[in-house]
Amino acid sequence: MGLQPASRAEEPRAAAGIASKLLTRGQFLKGVSGATVAMTVLSGTGKLARPAQAAKITSTVEYTGSELTNLARNRAKSGDLVNIVGQKWSDGMQTGAARKVCITIDGKEECLTVIRHNPNTDGTTRWHSDGSLTIAAGDTVISGAAKHTYSDGNTMTAVSYLRSNGRIMHSSRGCFG
Repeated sequence: MGLQPASRAEEPRAAAGIASKLLTRGQFLKGVSGATVAMTVLSGTGKLARPAQAAKITSTVEYTGSELTNLARNRAKSGDLVNIVGQKWSDGMQTGAARKVCITIDGKEECLTVIRHNPNTDGTTRWHSDGSLTIAAGDTVISGAAKHTYSDGNTMTAVSYLRSNGRIMHSSRGCFG
């Protein structure tokens, strides 16, 4: 004799047995609920929300001179930078002597501010005639700082530091409102 059709009472158990081998109850319910949410969103009568547009920079103020040095020292106290480079570096930024290192490139003078963390170093941070920069061990170069104001009213101030180990660090702080 060949296979005989299952009775009506056996059909649900057979289907449940097959389904239990393919999906768990949780996976099945998750799939059904996901499909329900998708159908609800796609069958809505309104338009889908537009993605937010990026704010544009409307003005930039670059810091120079003592204002740059003071800002860089202040940002060096931030918890984010202390977590990355340590309290010793932050302390050195507060107490180290500041000096300018300048070079003339194509008739324009370029200057950087150097913070010497260790007064016992020889201070060999200097520009070379080819425009390259050598940073002495223990020195930090403040390569720049700027405050950006955005079209949505937010502002961000960013400071860039260079260290003798070749690491570039940025410290940013946003103000919202």
